[in-house]
Amino acid sequence: MNDNVNGKKQIQHQLKSSQQSSVNLKTNSVHITNIPVEVNTQQLSNFLSKFGKIKYIYYSPYIQGRARFADVEYETYEQAEAIANSSPNNRIFCGSVLQVRFDHNQLTERQKDFDEELQRRQDQLKGITEEELDEVERNEVMFKGFNLSVGRNDIIQFVTRFGVIKKFLILPVYQQKEGQQLTQNISVEYVDQEGKNQAIKADGQEFEGCKLKIEHWRQDSIQKDNCLQQLKTDYKFLIKNIEEVKDELERRIHPNDKSRIIGLEINKLKRNIDEQMLRLVFAEYQPQQIIIDVDLEDPRFSQHLTLIEFFTLMDKMKIDIQGGFVSEEVDDPESLFAIAYFKDMSKLQNAIDSIEGTQYGDKKLHCQPIFKEVPRQGGNNQQQVIGQCCELIY
Repeated sequence: MNDNVNGKKQIQHQLKSSQQSSVNLKTNSVHITNIPVEVNTQQLSNFLSKFGKIKYIYYSPYIQGRARFADVEYETYEQAEAIANSSPNNRIFCGSVLQVRFDHNQLTERQKDFDEELQRRQDQLKGITEEELDEVERNEVMFKGFNLSVGRNDIIQFVTRFGVIKKFLILPVYQQKEGQQLTQNISVEYVDQEGKNQAIKADGQEFEGCKLKIEHWRQDSIQKDNCLQQLKTDYKFLIKNIEEVKDELERRIHPNDKSRIIGLEINKLKRNIDEQMLRLVFAEYQPQQIIIDVDLEDPRFSQHLTLIEFFTLMDKMKIDIQGGFVSEEVDDPESLFAIAYFKDMSKLQNAIDSIEGTQYGDKKLHCQPIFKEVPRQGGNNQQQVIGQCCELIY
């Protein structure tokens, strides 16, 4: 039942995302690229409004090394058509000619297929109640009572007796009752329920002279939305096979001159597309130049990266972190990203400077800060800074 409940929760999240994003895919929508990176949403919106009334605009966030794009929905089909068919001179914005793609038919079909698949899977799980859905909990365990003198590596060695872990976080030590020995608490998330159950069975064990209290931890899941949102947006628009590349080419052929292809840029190819096959597709149209640019800053690790390996990497770079998390919850099952927690906010920028652009294997690491509100004892909130260290595997 737990698997079904988890499945329903995931499907509901996907369906909600699908419904929210469907506004981008109607027939009065356009996809715009070649936008100067320094432009903000308001400036872009003001310029695009001269073609018609805008109902919705999504402007991709600035990430160093990535091109920006916008998905714009106009009030009417005619307004969207006006910008799509406008001359390049009318689309000059801050020194750049905006590239506008009017391919709503294909995107609508993709969205329709996606929604139908989600509906089919949701129908299979109709027997699960909302109460059961609310009872779904992560495989997270709280270890209370470690002596302050015990180091992180020794604690990791202890908690991994029970199973493979994907999250390890040393929690702040709050003031204890007078005369009570100060201890540290550790939040650990196991990759499966078996690891969680084995750990809970060990409740009451002694470690380094301290009796441990081990219990299921019922806190909210880590807020990874800031990291995942861009990844999921990117993944949704990936071109997944060579046939889709051909479709994209055909749509860009000049309507009055079949030997001409209007300036073409195909972004977000799925990484299993063979480069040689891609070049062969373009070669059929005898292009003057083919440029294939590989983005080394896509924030994903190899799926084989473990939390222990991530800690080892941080130790080798002499970066002191409070804890870490390795996530497989990205739409692309071939990849991961990792999060590092810093107790001392002042250490964050030094860590980013040390990590950014360094080599890990044959790839480059990319790092960016993430801010999250976390509860503080007494009811007030504090900002917890999370440094995200990333590597792309092709």
